[in-house]
This record gives sequence, C-alpha cells and structure tokens, in this order.
Amino acid sequence: MLTALTLIESYATRTGEPLRLLEAWGEASEDRIWVQWPAWIIELAQHYQALYGEAGAPILQRVLRQLLPLESLH
Repeated sequence: MLTALTLIESYATRTGEPLRLLEAWGEASEDRIWVQWPAWIIELAQHYQALYGEAGAPILQRVLRQLLPLESLH
C-alpha cells in the first residue's frame, strides 16, 4: 500500500492532473462496455507486474480495493 500511495502521489505531483478512475469508456456490445484505464493505474500495474510477474494483477486488484472500497460491477 505504501508503494501504491507513493506512486500515486508521484504521478499527481508530476502531472498535476486529477486521478480519474476511467480515462474513457464506451459500448462494445449490447451487454458489454470497454474501458481505457488512466495512466496512474497503468503505472501501478506495470510496477506490480515488473516486481511480481503474473501475480502482479491480483496484487493490483487488492490494492485498488483498499484504495477504492466499491462494489464490483458484473
């Protein structure tokens, strides 16, 4: 969590941009949507993937759940 907070703070300081949850989205089909993740989430994902390989994705999910305690969309 401390690493995530450090990376997020660094991104916000470096860019001066708001931390959006989604950069863009749209309908892919009648019951599906596509999303474009913002750069700060991509940076976190790359960090965890570089450190933990395949385990990086579940780690990122756990970190984001801690930072953003929202219900999952299905």
